[in-house]
Amino acid sequence: MNDAIPEAHLVYARHAAAYDRLRGRSLQERLYLDAVHTALPPGGEILDLGCGMGEPLARHFIELGHRVTGVDAAPAMIALCRARFPDQCWLEADMRRLALDRRYDAAIAWDSFFHLDADAQRAMFPVFARHLRPGAVLLFTSGPAAGVAIGEFAGEALFHASLDAAEYRAVLARAGFAVVLHVVEDPACGGHTVWLARRTAAVDVARVERQRNPGTCGRGRRRARVALALHPGYGMLSPRHGVYCWRYFCNSSRAICARCTSSGPSASRSRRATA
Repeated sequence: MNDAIPEAHLVYARHAAAYDRLRGRSLQERLYLDAVHTALPPGGEILDLGCGMGEPLARHFIELGHRVTGVDAAPAMIALCRARFPDQCWLEADMRRLALDRRYDAAIAWDSFFHLDADAQRAMFPVFARHLRPGAVLLFTSGPAAGVAIGEFAGEALFHASLDAAEYRAVLARAGFAVVLHVVEDPACGGHTVWLARRTAAVDVARVERQRNPGTCGRGRRRARVALALHPGYGMLSPRHGVYCWRYFCNSSRAICARCTSSGPSASRSRRATA
């Protein structure tokens, strides 16, 4: 990182009140957050890296009944979190040096991880892995391609960097993650490039990639693609209903097929669909 450009957490620490005021709460990220939610056990534990002031992401999960441990290197941001959600755990710490000696059901690094330089990003994947239980999910945002971009907030330069997609896939695999979903510059989510992965290879990634267009409408396709990737019966045919489970998702935001699971887990897993 250029020495003339401050680390992002220093910028946010100096301008926490302005960021709190300007940060949108409309939850354009809801599709991805709900995909994480449906992959969690009831009351699941979430590690929010670069949590900011706890809104809207941490609040969303807290209101859904999950426990959140938020980590941010900006003291002013953590102070806001503690004031708003005193029953949760908020840690003033640098994610690059995190060592909590415990594991979570999910980790999120939304609009935070991409403030690290390329080498620091590569080094983060073992950190993610050490803090996640087998089968846990990881959600993070990156740039659309490799490179560095300098933004601006409150009159100060704001550093961003990204690896390319092939390298993200490689470092995820080395750390024990399977890519579930990769969406580049999602227009329905403010142009975010989003990654969703599972700790350990719990999904058939090739089959997820082949089923990129399962729905019948634009919104349904996006919802189905995310839900499909996390559905435990993904890629299976129900002998009772004779349909792919994902058809349910065009009209539902839940990543589970209510019809198939109504007759037990084996109903959605009994035989594999042809690709």
